[in-house]
Amino acid sequence: MTQSKSASTSQQTAKPRSSSTSQSKSSLTAQNQKTTSTAKKATSSTSGHKYVTVKAGQGMFRVAYNNGLTTAQLMQMNGLTSSSQLYPGQRLRVR
Repeated sequence: MTQSKSASTSQQTAKPRSSSTSQSKSSLTAQNQKTTSTAKKATSSTSGHKYVTVKAGQGMFRVAYNNGLTTAQLMQMNGLTSSSQLYPGQRLRVR
């Protein structure tokens, strides 16, 4: 009888963990969506460079202007040309 009690206890314990895990995942997903919909993200790498993530609708001029650069400077830093397309979620170096 001791074995059946411990088995049922472990099954009961496992259920709340899985539901809290799914709640955590949904919370993280909501946070990620909120973060990507806010202003540009700026991150620094270990090399000291600063990067931003392109938002939907942003062009090369807007990314450059928002970061105090000319479009020529932005293109040179990232190996882009005037005919290059930017895509939402793309990371560009700005310093």
